[in-house]
Amino acid sequence: MKTGTFAGSDAAKRGNPVSIRMDCRRMDCRSVWLSRCLLAIMVLFLAGVERANAQASCTGVSNDTQGAVTWVPQWCEEFNAATAPTTFSTATSNAYVDGNGHLVIQAMNTGGTWFSGCMKTQGLQNFQYGRIEASIQLPDTTNQGLWPAFWSLGSDIATTPWPACGEVDFMEDWSPQVFSGPGPGGDRTTLHTALTGGNGLQPNGVFTFPSG
Repeated sequence: MKTGTFAGSDAAKRGNPVSIRMDCRRMDCRSVWLSRCLLAIMVLFLAGVERANAQASCTGVSNDTQGAVTWVPQWCEEFNAATAPTTFSTATSNAYVDGNGHLVIQAMNTGGTWFSGCMKTQGLQNFQYGRIEASIQLPDTTNQGLWPAFWSLGSDIATTPWPACGEVDFMEDWSPQVFSGPGPGGDRTTLHTALTGGNGLQPNGVFTFPSG
């Protein structure tokens, strides 16, 4: 997993701050073995827009110019740290940094019970403007068992209950055997607001991955 934020111009729209979450949700694990999600995140703002909370942790991450607009990385997590201490075991931990620039989140069967993990920025970093990007390697979702997701939730959820606080599911992927999920060939994006409720709105339907 890698993370980051880009900043830009007055085109950035005002909205409620959100926190970012990434998890491998458990559904029905009868057909699941050890499965892993790799993640990288980047948050970008349009060039020239000041952000008081921007963190200078994007060394080595290039600007992104799209036509006349240049996006500048403002908050990044590349997970380039060394592997965890020697007392740490990748065989018994749901999340760890692998030493190769990845955060690994894995579902594990412990004593007949399946456990997964959820990594979030809640209480640590909020995002209100700009563009959020992530590079994610997903597990095989052909069969039932896993529901990996990369999503944001309104930071005021403690005082404004869901779905009024807002939720953006940037990416969700689950088996076609359940609710006609997109499976390993694509993913789905959903918006949840006070108006769209629990069912949400899927403006782009299912995104199909390009071949290769």
